[in-house]
Amino acid sequence: MKCLTRFALISIALLAAGQTLAQQVVILYPMVREPYARIYRDTLAGIEQTYKGDSRSLPVLPGHELAPGLLTNDGTGVAVALGNGAARALSELNPLIPVITAATEDISFRIHHRLEYYPDPPMLLEQLRRFQPGVERIKLVAAPEIGEYVDLVREAMTAAGIGLDICSAEDLKTAAGCYRQLLDQASSSDAIWLLQGGRLLEPALLSYILDVAWRRQLPVFSSNPSHAGRGALFALYPDNEAVGRQIGSLINECLRQCDGESPQVSYLREMKVVLNERTSRRLTLDITPEARQGVDLIL
Repeated sequence: MKCLTRFALISIALLAAGQTLAQQVVILYPMVREPYARIYRDTLAGIEQTYKGDSRSLPVLPGHELAPGLLTNDGTGVAVALGNGAARALSELNPLIPVITAATEDISFRIHHRLEYYPDPPMLLEQLRRFQPGVERIKLVAAPEIGEYVDLVREAMTAAGIGLDICSAEDLKTAAGCYRQLLDQASSSDAIWLLQGGRLLEPALLSYILDVAWRRQLPVFSSNPSHAGRGALFALYPDNEAVGRQIGSLINECLRQCDGESPQVSYLREMKVVLNERTSRRLTLDITPEARQGVDLIL
């Protein structure tokens, strides 16, 4: 009797898995020129590493609408949109199935899981401890619309005994004032965190921040790899294959069960790292061989 029960449970599990894999996934990505096209090729390759079911990958051309029946054919179970253009085009179809987006714009869908291109707070903390174990406070200028993410970072840092000073800014002029204020208040145990850029950071302001930090021996870390070449201690930036692997895992989760009550948000759990060794020497930081392991580029 026990063997029959076990066989029945295994059969049900296999049947459910088979039904999940039978559902097709439609993956939309923008048609762009090189070298940007490489981003999406690597992302698609990463998806294939963790999602093994049936899928169709379709390029989205600027200004071209998607076929109205795209999501109603072949039993499509999940749609994925890579980039803002693909997400906007998909939103015109008003999909009722779960949608996973990897885009900077927050575009509304009925059942939605967003993968944001910000470092997952626990991973960010791990990298910070890796290169700056003695940091006590982080200074950050952030736009109001990422307040939810900043709150998660604050929780992770507080739990680790690290303070987070945030200056909110909606435009470049306000951001410049915020950076001057935070730099004036910073001590040797503080670090400055630069987000990707956008409307709150431009070349002249970046030069000012890095110049002041260099003279005062303040560590700067960034979410833009080019900043490390300018003097930031280290920078985290997306690993496109890892992004794809994370999306593939989200696809598997959504095919099993995707809750449409509220949008779900994830952040990047794997990122590439570039380290500026000259800056570490100026800050008299001892970067151990263990800390160097896994660094993608040392300047």
